[in-house]
Amino acid sequence: MGIQWNKNNLDKMSAAQRKWAAANPDKVKELNRKKYIARRERYLEKRRVYVLENQDQVKAYQKSYAASAHGKLVRNNAEHRRRAKIKQTEDAATNAEVQALMTQATNCAYCDGDFDLFRRRSLDHVRPLSKGGAHKLENLTVACGPCNSKKGAKLQYSAEFT
Repeated sequence: MGIQWNKNNLDKMSAAQRKWAAANPDKVKELNRKKYIARRERYLEKRRVYVLENQDQVKAYQKSYAASAHGKLVRNNAEHRRRAKIKQTEDAATNAEVQALMTQATNCAYCDGDFDLFRRRSLDHVRPLSKGGAHKLENLTVACGPCNSKKGAKLQYSAEFT
């Protein structure tokens, strides 16, 4: 089959491709995965550009999704998983211990900045719960809100990049 035959018989090609795809779903999945991996950076860059150019639309969509029934369900499930991880920890830090840690801290553990109205205290898990960290006193530190948000679920964080 040549290129010209392909051009003249697009409907036959499409039918043959659909038939093959239906018969080989695992191969299709693998091919699509390889294609995504090969083009991943292009996809991510395209998404970054779109988000930067359409910030208002993206924020409006995120807000409406968070208010939707599905968005609330997803958020609720994430909170339940987080609470379950904390409860499963043996010798978990008590509320009194956490409160003492929060009140004793005078500076952010990452940027060493003083806490004030704009840099409020925030409890941080040095090794995040999502990465297998425990809710124990040894794994807790006090950070300012901006540093804690930027650290997210990373294992290591350096404030010099802020």
